[in-house]
Amino acid sequence: MPSTTTTQSKPTGCADNAGVRMLLAAELRGNEVINEAKKRRQRLMKQARKEADDEIREYKLRHETRIVLLKESLKEEGAKVHGEVDKNVAAALKMYEVAVTVHKESIVERLMNLVVDVQPQIHRNIVTQQQISSGTYERNSAFDNRRKRKPTMTDSFIPSSESNSLLH
Repeated sequence: MPSTTTTQSKPTGCADNAGVRMLLAAELRGNEVINEAKKRRQRLMKQARKEADDEIREYKLRHETRIVLLKESLKEEGAKVHGEVDKNVAAALKMYEVAVTVHKESIVERLMNLVVDVQPQIHRNIVTQQQISSGTYERNSAFDNRRKRKPTMTDSFIPSSESNSLLH
């Protein structure tokens, strides 16, 4: 049998060198592409950071001026409200002063009448006790009727015909 020998060709030194050079050149191009991508990324990041800083600065300025305007308007409104309150207080004080000057004489006269013109009366408990013991007590007596109407603030300050009739 004839033996067939296959000969494998071994790469020669030149071919081996050319392949390595091609690989090195490809690696260098790959590194250049990567470096360019990194530089582009850094440029884009710087640009994005600058735009973001500009946007933040603009936002702050816009809102700071808005806040300043709101504070000024609140101060103005506060001053208006304070002025209105002062006017209302002054009007109320003037109204009370007028009421005092109008009713001063009648109040002093009424107080003097109450102090000077004392009309002695038997206390209603004693009257009720006497009525019970004499057998003439009725549940709706004059004292009970008088208790139904409670005095108001105007009764104590402004004499009316009803309060005058009670005094005399």
